[in-house]
Amino acid sequence: MTRKPVLYVIAAALAAALLAAVGMGLFVVSGRYDIAAMHPHTQPVRIMLKFLQRRSIVFHARAIAPPRLNDQELVQRGFTLYRDHCVICHGAPGEGRHRAGTGLNPNPPPLEQAIERWSDAEIYWTTA
Repeated sequence: MTRKPVLYVIAAALAAALLAAVGMGLFVVSGRYDIAAMHPHTQPVRIMLKFLQRRSIVFHARAIAPPRLNDQELVQRGFTLYRDHCVICHGAPGEGRHRAGTGLNPNPPPLEQAIERWSDAEIYWTTA
């Protein structure tokens, strides 16, 4: 007779999960969440997006062999590309981001910190 209460608990948990999934689906489909770049995301959404970002980068970079940076021509090309396409939003050592890069949502992080958080393959996949 102890199986019935356990089955009821399992059924209730499954029903609650289904109800939560349907509710979340209806919320997403409704379009009520404001994704405008002018307003920051709520903390739960920011946590979810950061988690998704991390998992996606790790997944996609897992089989990448980043180029070796002992080729001076390749390094110079990277500096040029960064100066032309990245400094405006991310800044550079000794140079803040340009006016167009302020107030963005999400806030572009300073990329010199990237080597502390990401592997070479992850950085390469993100920027390639």
